[in-house]
Amino acid sequence: MTQSIQDFFAAWGEPNDDTAYSLLEGAISPTRFAYYDPKAPQAITSVADMAAMLAGFPPGASALVIGEVDLTKAYARATVKFDFGGGQGMVGQYFFDLDEDKRILRAVGFPGPGGQ
Repeated sequence: MTQSIQDFFAAWGEPNDDTAYSLLEGAISPTRFAYYDPKAPQAITSVADMAAMLAGFPPGASALVIGEVDLTKAYARATVKFDFGGGQGMVGQYFFDLDEDKRILRAVGFPGPGGQ
């Protein structure tokens, strides 16, 4: 598993904004970045914008990579379980383009677990 993907989703449930920003900064490629979320109207293209989106994540919520991350050369796929509290949650499937240091260049999310 790449640590960048683990850290990227750890930031989603991190209650401390500075720690969440630091996790994102370490996970995201410094050269370029784009995050496509099924609930976002447009691509998110910076650490600051990603942190701002996560600031709207419900308090106490979390995102956890479940199972193994599939890694092929500079591409990865992960299944993520979101827990919003109160019995609310969902599973999503994410695809990543990674830089030479295995940091995230592009992340694309889809609702649901994907084809099994």
